[in-house]
Amino acid sequence: MNDFDQITLPTLMIGSRFDDQAPLEELQYIFDGLGSTQKQFEIFHDAGHNVFLDDPVGFRNVVRDFCLGL
Repeated sequence: MNDFDQITLPTLMIGSRFDDQAPLEELQYIFDGLGSTQKQFEIFHDAGHNVFLDDPVGFRNVVRDFCLGL
């Protein structure tokens, strides 16, 4: 759990405020430890664990924009 710095590939992390399975604090800890120079952390404030269901358009746009920026 402490080897996040070895992840050097472009990484998109998506979290949500109402996710009781992956709390934002834990995701932030992982994100901060990533070794990637191309990383992005998006937080959906009105979604739960299944962001892609709660906000499919927003989720698609974030993933698309991240991929297009690579």
